[in-house]
Amino acid sequence: MASIRKIKTKKGNKYQVLYDYEDSNGERKQKSAGTFNTETEAKRVKLTFEHKKLMNRFVNPSKETVEEFAERWIPWRAKEMKWEFNYLRSAESNFKNHIIPEIGHIPMQQVTAIDIINMFSNLENKRCGGPKSYNKEEHQIPYLSGSSQQTIYGFVKSMFNAAVDWKVIEQNPVTISKPERDKQTAEDYVIWIPEMISIALTNIKDRQLNLMIQLAGLLTCRNGEVCGLTLDKLSLGDKKAIKIDQTMQRINKEDFERLPKREVFRVFPSKVGDSGSCLVLKTPKTKGSERWLALTDELVSALNRRVQMIEKNKAYYGHEYNDYNLLFCMDNGDPIEPNLLEKRFTKWQKRHGEELGLPFINFHGLRHSAVTFLMYLSGSDAKTVQSISGHASAKMVFDVYNHQILMNQVSLIEKLGKMVYPDRQLSVTQDSESNNLSIETIMEEIKRNPLLAQQVTLQMKAHKALND
Repeated sequence: MASIRKIKTKKGNKYQVLYDYEDSNGERKQKSAGTFNTETEAKRVKLTFEHKKLMNRFVNPSKETVEEFAERWIPWRAKEMKWEFNYLRSAESNFKNHIIPEIGHIPMQQVTAIDIINMFSNLENKRCGGPKSYNKEEHQIPYLSGSSQQTIYGFVKSMFNAAVDWKVIEQNPVTISKPERDKQTAEDYVIWIPEMISIALTNIKDRQLNLMIQLAGLLTCRNGEVCGLTLDKLSLGDKKAIKIDQTMQRINKEDFERLPKREVFRVFPSKVGDSGSCLVLKTPKTKGSERWLALTDELVSALNRRVQMIEKNKAYYGHEYNDYNLLFCMDNGDPIEPNLLEKRFTKWQKRHGEELGLPFINFHGLRHSAVTFLMYLSGSDAKTVQSISGHASAKMVFDVYNHQILMNQVSLIEKLGKMVYPDRQLSVTQDSESNNLSIETIMEEIKRNPLLAQQVTLQMKAHKALND
C-alpha cells in the first residue's frame, strides 16, 4: 500500500510518501510519491494512492514510450478489430510517418494534452509523402488532408484508451476534438452520370470489362468484389440476384502471416517464384459488405452469356484450364486481379474516353457514381442505398453523399417558394426577360453543382457530334 516517512532536516521535519508496486517482472518495488512540508499534505496524498488501489485504478510507474507501447498495441488492435491486411499496413505507416516522429519518444505516462495538441498542429502544416510528392516542387506537394488527420486521430485516441484499460496510464490525454475533413470542391465529385455509363457500355467491346463496369456502375460493386465473384454466387433463375460475400485482394506476405487465416477462402498460386505478395479470395471489408443484389433482365442475359463463354473455354483448354470457379477470369481460368482490372479500365479511357466526352475516373469511381444516383433516385433513402452498396452504416452513406441531398433540397425549397411567394414567378420571368441570365451566373451555378457541370459537358459534346 502506501506509507509516510518522516525526514528531519535543518529547516524542520519533512514527510515523504512511499508506495508499493510490482514491476513488469512481478518484483515488489517501492517509489516515492513526493516529499511534503506538512503531515496533513502527506496523509492526503497517501489516502489518494490507497483509494486508487482500492478502486483498482492504480497505475504502476513505467518508462515505456509511446513507440514501445504502439509496437505491442497495433498487433492486438488488428486482431480485435479484424483489420484488413492492407489496413494493418496503413496503420503501421501512419504511426511510422506521423505519430512516432511527433510523440514516439515520450513515455506514455508523461504524454499531456498539450503534446497531442502540438502534434496535430504540426500535422496540419505537414506536406504529403509518397506518390503525391513524386517529381514535385515542395510548394506543389499538398498538405496532409483532413481525412488523413482524422484517421491518425482515431489511431491515437484508441491507443490511449487501451492504455487506460491496461492500466498503463490513468487518463487519456487526447482531449481535443476530431480534426475536420477538408472542404470538398466540384473536382472531388468527378463521377459518371447514367448517360455516361450508357455511352461507355455502348462503346466497350471487351465483354468481360463491359460486364464488370455494369456491376460497379449499376450495383455499386467494389473492384475486389467484382474480381472475386464465383459462379456459385449467381442466382439467374427466378431469384435473379447475386450474392456478395467475398473479395479478391493482393496481400503482402509479411502481413498475411501475422493475421488470422480463417477469413481466407483461397490463396491463388503465385506466377512469380519470389513474389513478396499473394493473391487471395477472402471475406469482404466488413460484415455489412455481405449482401444480395437484385439483377436487371439485361444483367441476367449478360451473365448467362458469360457463363456460356466459360464453358466453351473449359472445353477448349481441357485439363489445362485452371478452374477456380471464377466468373471473371482469363481464358484459361486464371484470376483477373483488381489491379489488372484497373489497368484495363484506364487503358480504355485513355484511348476512347476523351473523344466520347467522358471525364477520367478510376474503377472505384463507378461505385461512387452508382451510389450518388441511387441516393438521388431514392430521395436520399440512405438505409436502402446502404443495403445495396454494403457501406458500414447508413450514416456513412448520408455523410459521404450529402452533396446530392443538398441538390434535392434546392429543388424542394424552390417548389415551396413558388407556393409561399405567389408573385415570385412573374417577377422572376420579368427580370429574366429584361436582364437575361448572365454568363457569370451560369458559370457560378456550374461550379457549385458538379453533376450539372458534367451534364452540360455531355450535352455540348453530343450537340457538337450532331452538328459535325
